[in-house]
Amino acid sequence: MGFNKDIDQGVHNLTNDTRHEIFYSAAHSGVIYDYANKTQKLLQGHCNQITATACSDDKRWIVTADSGEDSMLIVWDSISATPVRTFLNPHPNGIKCLDLSADNQYLVTIGNDIPQTIALWDWTNENEEGPIVSLQFKSSKKFLPQHWVKFNTNDPMELVTNGQERVLFFNWEKGVSQFQYYSPRAENKDYPDKARALSKYTKSVFIPNQETAVTATNMGLILVWDRSLIIEGLGEQNEKRLIKIVQLNNGNHPINILSTHHNYLVCGNYEGTIRFYDFNFKIVAWFEDCLFSNVKSISFSHTAPKPSTVDHQNDSKPKDDEIFKCSDFLVADENALICMLQSTLFEEIDPAKKKGYTIMHGIKSSVSAIAVHPNKPLLAIAGADGFILLWDYLKKGDPISNYENFNKDRQDSKSSTVKFFTAIEFASDGDEILIAQNNGDIKVMDSETVQFKKLNTPLKISDQVLKKYATQMVVTEDGKYFAVCDNNCAVSLFKKDHLNGDSSKAIDWHFSGKIQSHEIAVTSISFGIGYDENNKPIHRLFSIGADRRLFEYDVYNSLGHDKLIVLSQFIIEQEAFPTACIWNPKKDSKEGLLLTANNDYKMKIWNPSA
Repeated sequence: MGFNKDIDQGVHNLTNDTRHEIFYSAAHSGVIYDYANKTQKLLQGHCNQITATACSDDKRWIVTADSGEDSMLIVWDSISATPVRTFLNPHPNGIKCLDLSADNQYLVTIGNDIPQTIALWDWTNENEEGPIVSLQFKSSKKFLPQHWVKFNTNDPMELVTNGQERVLFFNWEKGVSQFQYYSPRAENKDYPDKARALSKYTKSVFIPNQETAVTATNMGLILVWDRSLIIEGLGEQNEKRLIKIVQLNNGNHPINILSTHHNYLVCGNYEGTIRFYDFNFKIVAWFEDCLFSNVKSISFSHTAPKPSTVDHQNDSKPKDDEIFKCSDFLVADENALICMLQSTLFEEIDPAKKKGYTIMHGIKSSVSAIAVHPNKPLLAIAGADGFILLWDYLKKGDPISNYENFNKDRQDSKSSTVKFFTAIEFASDGDEILIAQNNGDIKVMDSETVQFKKLNTPLKISDQVLKKYATQMVVTEDGKYFAVCDNNCAVSLFKKDHLNGDSSKAIDWHFSGKIQSHEIAVTSISFGIGYDENNKPIHRLFSIGADRRLFEYDVYNSLGHDKLIVLSQFIIEQEAFPTACIWNPKKDSKEGLLLTANNDYKMKIWNPSA
């Protein structure tokens, strides 16, 4: 479930007449997802998070790259899901963006290093183990970080890159190891007004079968580049220059994605719209009621273009070239929604029918915590932005979420402080979900309604203004206690009971005790089961920390708003640091053991009663 929604053009449509698959990346793995059968094939090999991807027009080849130490550039066969070419450490700090030529022979990459480098790879030639052409950008304002690169679809020996403020055109020749390049000028006077002269460039693309290239901006403009006339004195004879600037989006909405499809220039916009223009930049079709947020990817299937409508009366039937046609295409947005759209949706009148087919509801932000239901095939996923998803990992359908209440809380909140979740755990019966926030609060959610419960007494691990938040929560098997460790070297205990033992009060969660036992970070906590002198089972609570100590606490004799009582402590490591612990009951004895792991990849068994 989920994918990296932050890569521009990071989701690719592999669909053809016999295949119903898409490709996306998730962390350091690529995923080929069959959305008809809900199955996956994983492309694994990267050590770091994938930062750039590309796909051939025939959908046969997929290219992935990552950033960081030990980075890789890998070409995959999308049919067999196997790597066919791998380049190790293609740039000093990995790759920021890349593209694959239309003839599938060459790759171009821009590094994530400073100063940046650009490299061309003949990946089909096994004798070439490195780039055949390369260049290091100058460290000047002219070469501010370039974030986009595209081949000329007609000529793989020409390509374009852009950063926020400069567009660069490159040419190369076989046998020559360096690029030739130039950067055409765009003066303030070329823009409609001073405000739009401050536009930042977003994407660039070549127009097929023409000499024209187009660059989009974050204010809804496109800059049109074409071969210059030498008599004007602007650049060399074969260099492109600025021909005109066209306003495509009203309201200065940014154009985030720029692509071409047959005879159309396709724009994916910040406000969630997708618009098709002819190569004279007149609008032909638009998809504006699909409920997308900022568009991050647009990818067309490898199928024949379909007309938007065939219902024309004979006396008013338009010419074939006047009918809007396009292949089915997928759209991904920054809220991690992936949908498949068809050309016929353009003619659809009912807004409810213009949304297309939803392939995936991903996760809107990074995952900050995760928990597994004790009895059902259900995951509770806490998003770093402050929402909760419940997902059935057997049915693999769309997750149940509290997005509606999450969005409402954000709109109603008068505080600018963002509250996000740091830990999550199911109660032992699965009816409740305990959720810790970064401000020290602990909320209780009903797992059926995905609504927060109203508690008689708010649950907190600290009353101080300083940000002290939970890093782990654990619950006893009978559901009567839960414990929390936090980033302040402390362990807290909560009990579900009548307030102060008064049976007339409702049963609810209440604070029981807390102690700052470890000198430095608490790395893990765990409940265990012991037996008293009457042979009755009792709860035991343990913690381990980066101070290499193990503590056991008195669960029953710690009073509310008082310190947790320490029953015992001892050192469990000499050089390594303990990282996790879990109770390991012995089947042949009532005396349980505690299993610990450390940062030396070792596990140890302890008898805390010895």
